[in-house]
Amino acid sequence: FSVDGGSYSPVSDHPYVSWGTLAKPFALHGIPCAAGHFEISDIRSVTCPLAHDAVLFGIPLRGGAKIVANVSRYAKPSIRSGFLGQPCTYFGIDWPIGTKIEDAGSPGITAGILQGRQPGSVMFTLPEGATRTIAGRIVRAGIPIPFDDGKPDLSMLDIFLKN
Repeated sequence: FSVDGGSYSPVSDHPYVSWGTLAKPFALHGIPCAAGHFEISDIRSVTCPLAHDAVLFGIPLRGGAKIVANVSRYAKPSIRSGFLGQPCTYFGIDWPIGTKIEDAGSPGITAGILQGRQPGSVMFTLPEGATRTIAGRIVRAGIPIPFDDGKPDLSMLDIFLKN
């Protein structure tokens, strides 16, 4: 494991690297990171580009794209942001490869939230060239589509569509 740069902070008398540049792919807290910039926030989250397509916490994610994952042993492992690595159907809507997913007020995204088995908030952003109709509203690429507990948040979506 080789790192260029970085900050070193004491944690329980043991130093750790909180950011830097990976010289080659390396798994940080179980996240398969590609060579390049990474950050570890207080050993709670990992930010890096994924080394390859991967299913993390039940969610298929695209390799090469930046991911932020919660990895703390004190909270449920989840995704804070990432890009879908395959077409998926969540909340009755087909989302294409490359759709960005972000937590929207919940402490991360899990497969249970995306499958409607657990409460939570998610924001979807379509990739370039894609459109979807959400409750009669045509949403184009780049416009966030908020969902709360499996239902579109139409009041927020209307605000996003006006801007």
